[in-house]
Amino acid sequence: MFKTACILSVALTALLASAPAHAGQTGSIPVTIDDSTRTAFGSIGGAHNSPDTASSIGCTVLGFVGTNAQVNCFARDSAGREARCYVVASVSAAMVQVALAIGPSSSIFFAWDKAGSCVNLEVNNSSYHGLPTPAAIR
Repeated sequence: MFKTACILSVALTALLASAPAHAGQTGSIPVTIDDSTRTAFGSIGGAHNSPDTASSIGCTVLGFVGTNAQVNCFARDSAGREARCYVVASVSAAMVQVALAIGPSSSIFFAWDKAGSCVNLEVNNSSYHGLPTPAAIR
């Protein structure tokens, strides 16, 4: 009986190990910059996993003693075009909180005015965006 159970266990393990894995719906949002509307968007995974070496998107949150926190958002598309904006917490504490929500499965949308100040920041955290794939696996 024990021998039969062991054989069945090994067979079941082998069968499950050979089954294809399904991860649900995923997609890649490439970094896109539109200078006419002063907007940029893309996903962290889409930029990281892109075949080019230029694409990137993200936001940095800075804080210094005695000053307000500042958010700097940036994007670079596959052609190497860049977009940036910034905002300080005294102008929009909400944007600082939104930027702090960015993670490896985020998509980011930001817009800026003529002076380069961020006027909109949206972060979507979703399994759809996927995670950045380590370079060694690609």
